Formats: sequence, C-alpha cells, structure tokens
Amino acid sequence: PAYQCYWFGGGSMIVRKSEVKDLPALIQLGREFMAETNWNWTFSEENALKSYYTHIVHPECDIIQITDDNGELLGAGMVSIENDFQVENVGDIVEFYVSPRARGTGAGRELLKGMCDWFDENKCVKVFVKATANIGNDAAFINLFKKYGFQVSSVVLVR
Repeated sequence: PAYQCYWFGGGSMIVRKSEVKDLPALIQLGREFMAETNWNWTFSEENALKSYYTHIVHPECDIIQITDDNGELLGAGMVSIENDFQVENVGDIVEFYVSPRARGTGAGRELLKGMCDWFDENKCVKVFVKATANIGNDAAFINLFKKYGFQVSSVVLVR
C-alpha cells in the first residue's frame, strides 16, 4: 500500500509499489544511476526494461519507489524474496538508488522504510543488501541502513 510522507522543508512524497506505467521514469532513473557510478559500464535500456518489468510482474519481486507530490520519481529499490534452500523467506535488496536531487531530504529514509515494510509483509527472516554502486557514498549508505537494523556482516569481492 502507498503512503504519504513529507520532505524536510516542506512538500510531500509518496512511497508505493511501481507499476508498468512507471517504466519510462524507472528507465530514466536507471540511466541516471549508471552515469553516476564509477564502473564505466554502458547503460542498456533493453536490459533495464527487462529487469524492471520482471520485478514489477513477478510475484516474489517488486520495485518500491518514492515520488514527490508532482509525481516525479526521486528513487527506487528493487526487492525480492529467495527461499532456494530453506523454508523461510529471505529478502534481498537488489538495487537501491536515490537521485542526487533528492538526497538529504529524507527520501532515502522513507524509501528504505517502505522496502522494510515490504519485507515484513512478506515475512522475511533476514534481508541482504550490498553496497556496490561505487558512487563514493558508502558511509552514508551504511549509516542509513544501520538505522533500520542492518549490520555489516560480509565482504564483497570484485574481480
């Protein structure tokens, strides 16, 4: 379910599940994210569309998004449930991105709250997330997630 929250300094934001009609805005957000990373990867609209569409329509996945009161997309997170080897549901935050224009406004906090609510509704006993965007703000990312009970637990190696 969608809920309304407020910007620091005024205005409102809406946190809700993405729908197919949101794909163009999600594609643009994905393009923005790729331009900001330091990985030097080439953005693929086709691959982004496939990934976003799958997360919207698959029953064990979703995209949680946050918009301003004009409907402009400020950020989004891709969430999924995995239970490949266990009975319990384990959550995975596949992507988490807040546009630079919305950072410092509470948008990231509200987006993460919406994602955590989604995991709670789906009875996930653990939720995993990796800080691999390589955009130079890992400390802010980690601090935000720690406020919602996440702990640094593992190491991610890249080749």
